[in-house]
Amino acid sequence: MTDVFGQTSDVVVRFAGGDNAGHLIKFNEKKYKVTIVPSGIFNPKTINVIGNGCVVNLENLVKEFNTVKDSGEKIGKLLISNRAQLILPYHSVIDAAQEEARGDAKIGTTKRGVGPAYQDKAARLGLRVGDIPLSNFKDKLKSNVDYQNKFLDKMFGKPPLDFEEIYKNLMNAYEEIKDHVVDCGLFLESAIKEGKNVLFEGAQGALLDIDHGTYPFVTSSNCSANNVSIGTGISSK
Repeated sequence: MTDVFGQTSDVVVRFAGGDNAGHLIKFNEKKYKVTIVPSGIFNPKTINVIGNGCVVNLENLVKEFNTVKDSGEKIGKLLISNRAQLILPYHSVIDAAQEEARGDAKIGTTKRGVGPAYQDKAARLGLRVGDIPLSNFKDKLKSNVDYQNKFLDKMFGKPPLDFEEIYKNLMNAYEEIKDHVVDCGLFLESAIKEGKNVLFEGAQGALLDIDHGTYPFVTSSNCSANNVSIGTGISSK
């Protein structure tokens, strides 16, 4: 339904989740699957925002956005919060290793690294989109990769990931989206004050909410409407 409502919205905002939940959009008799790009993308008048409550795999985002751009359709603008957390390659490896270790108690993760990215956010180990252009980002990423490689080795016997490859691929992806990065809260507060029609888009239903869903068979974020203000930076009033 969000793609239907998105056609009449000035702004569509994803406020939680990652690229683990696909949305099927039907437009001009064609079907398009998006996982992280907001569902208003096929309205050229709509600004689509990935909020700070989301976790983002930049390489996957670039591929998906390029697919949308290459569709031949007129599309809307895409913006990304500078506070959105990054999903990095070690998150996906950890996700798969943890699921495998659960044996018969698997929770059904998509192995996209969403859960481990939210784990790092809560543990204050995560890196954000807005960290990438900072002078100390490479050092912070190197520290994280070293830490996670030790974790993967000691806990699961997994081989180390290559830092230079991770850094190169991440920087290449960032080059393609850096002009789309904004302060999400400030942008949305301004849009609301201007009387814009803003649609907030979740990724999953309420029963997958980490606090109010069928725990532990839930997602790793708060996906109910109560999380809109937290996941976007707008006032709750």
